[in-house]
Amino acid sequence: MKFFSIFLLLLSTSAFGHSQYPSRIVKEPFYEEQVVEITLNNLNSYVQSYEVSVDEKIVGTVKNLGSGIERRLTVNLKGVREGEEKLVCSTSILDRGQSVRTRVCTKVEFKW
Repeated sequence: MKFFSIFLLLLSTSAFGHSQYPSRIVKEPFYEEQVVEITLNNLNSYVQSYEVSVDEKIVGTVKNLGSGIERRLTVNLKGVREGEEKLVCSTSILDRGQSVRTRVCTKVEFKW
């Protein structure tokens, strides 16, 4: 039981390696191409890189984001229609010695 408690403690601290906000964006679909801004924050005590994806498709990377540093990202969303939702996510890229990837998403909704 003691091993299990230590394992959970270590896992829970790794699970909060970065943050992204806002968690939800609602936009009016005036145009088929929309731009959204998200902010990525490295909560680790070390430099970390991230993949940025839209609906599981990688659209870019953020390399070597320093500890405690925030970076504002502009993401282009194409082919959007009323009633549609897109998921903009950032996922940590494993570096040597790392075994846990963190993933945080922003839900973008298009409605009038």
